[in-house]
Amino acid sequence: NGKLVWRLTAEKILYNPTTKDIFLTNATGEFYKGDEKMIVKANEGTVTNKQEKIVLKGPVHATSTDGMEMKGEDLMYLPKKGTFQSDRPFWYKKDTTVITGDRINGDSILQKIQAEGHVKLIKEQ
Repeated sequence: NGKLVWRLTAEKILYNPTTKDIFLTNATGEFYKGDEKMIVKANEGTVTNKQEKIVLKGPVHATSTDGMEMKGEDLMYLPKKGTFQSDRPFWYKKDTTVITGDRINGDSILQKIQAEGHVKLIKEQ
């Protein structure tokens, strides 16, 4: 449909022609869903063509146009599914709700998430 789904920029980009992997240093990812956008900043990233995943490693810090903020050690985006996941501890905040846990799964801009492992939910005033 011609709509932008994701875009990556970096301070340094290396390409391996044999594996077709792309390695990013000081990466910024922009992920879109309709009119909403999420920006993820990470120290490094890898785009694996054959496995079709984008791995951003930390620390990572994500913010979205709808006020969400997420921090963690890494975040993996699966383009074919349009989902994010991480098997590392995370901190997530939306409005006055804070969620922490060991693993997170979510949609393409972390509007809808599933938290697992030692999950804590805190409601701020």
